[in-house]
Amino acid sequence: MLKKSMLFLLSAGLMTVAAASTAPQISNEPNVNTVAPEQWGVFAPENAKVKLYSAYDKDYLYLSFDVAQTDEPEAGRGRGVVFYNDCIEAHIYREGSCGFLRVFVDPGNMLHIMEGGWQSTPAGKIALHSKIYPGKGYRCFVKVPWDRINPAARCPRDVRIKFTHVKVTSPLRYIRKDYEEVINMSSDKLITAANAPAGEKMFSRVVNFGRPGFNSRELNDLAPYFLDYKPELAIIMIGSNDVVWRKKWQTPEQYIVYVRKLCETLRKNNCKIILVTIPPCIEEDVAAREKCNAQEIKELSVKINKINQYLRELGKEFNIPVADYNLKFAGDIRSKESLLRNLANCNSADGVHPSADGYRVLALLLKEIIDQYDLPTGRVACLGDSITYGSAMKGQGGAEYDTYPGQLLKLLEADKK
Repeated sequence: MLKKSMLFLLSAGLMTVAAASTAPQISNEPNVNTVAPEQWGVFAPENAKVKLYSAYDKDYLYLSFDVAQTDEPEAGRGRGVVFYNDCIEAHIYREGSCGFLRVFVDPGNMLHIMEGGWQSTPAGKIALHSKIYPGKGYRCFVKVPWDRINPAARCPRDVRIKFTHVKVTSPLRYIRKDYEEVINMSSDKLITAANAPAGEKMFSRVVNFGRPGFNSRELNDLAPYFLDYKPELAIIMIGSNDVVWRKKWQTPEQYIVYVRKLCETLRKNNCKIILVTIPPCIEEDVAAREKCNAQEIKELSVKINKINQYLRELGKEFNIPVADYNLKFAGDIRSKESLLRNLANCNSADGVHPSADGYRVLALLLKEIIDQYDLPTGRVACLGDSITYGSAMKGQGGAEYDTYPGQLLKLLEADKK
């Protein structure tokens, strides 16, 4: 059960003991500099690398997750998929049979909300302020309105929270540690919001919303999430998994329905769009992985060409620029000089993902399109699958190093000089 804490203060590092007790300070926006005094409850399991501080008022539940780790968190550099990075995943259980609210928060100030299983929903009034303390760890301070927790929109008697600390150890490898606690809503923890300074929102100019394994249908499900970022420009490159991964196969006709829906959603939210044609694949590599029969092998390139044809047509219909990336893969895609990862250039029978040079070519192509159409670049959302994510590249999942979002960001930042 939740215990009363000693007075803990977050200053240059994580929790340091302070001598005096002050009134709780909770800003209208979460603030990592907010004091967590003795009136806050603290859940601190022995030898745990994460502490949970909690408080509430009549409008909000406030949670502060303080995570101790000596190495730099894998977050805060243009990563747009919270649950692929260092993060806290919190299940806030509701009263009755209403299940739980799933909240993902990371030290790069990325927030992702899910309700009803794995359905992404807008953050609404749920807000996050996070901060990294180099060599010490990070804090994620989140506020959640009661109407997202309790259908009666009032402070309940208690709240059960199950939270998981996810620590990235290497690309796509994680350490997960689960904790569970019940926060008792007793009168001595009922506090009033004070005028603490509001936390400054932190957004990367380019954010990588690539999800490995996603097809066009699944990308639409992430719309509430990337719309919370309020992008000015969205770059859409999706479709490879619709062709090359059997469990995600769709016909080109099914595919274009979902891409059209995605474009309509973005346009309604005043977001400019660039469509990107998908690259070719090395058919024998895909066939070996997916155990394709002879007819299915023949259809791989046919489907890719059909998808790209539909993208060009959709671009004309919606007056959306199309970056024809597929045309950049000229010559033998099995050679060492190919822009596609293969046995000759990376000793891997990949046949689907671009090489580092391939991503560089894509970034240059997108920069040309942005300049040609004078598109806004204050907030750029890169939407797609593992190609956008940058699988097998240094900096995968973010906007840095060899990923195309990372190389595009460098090109955009170079304009300032």
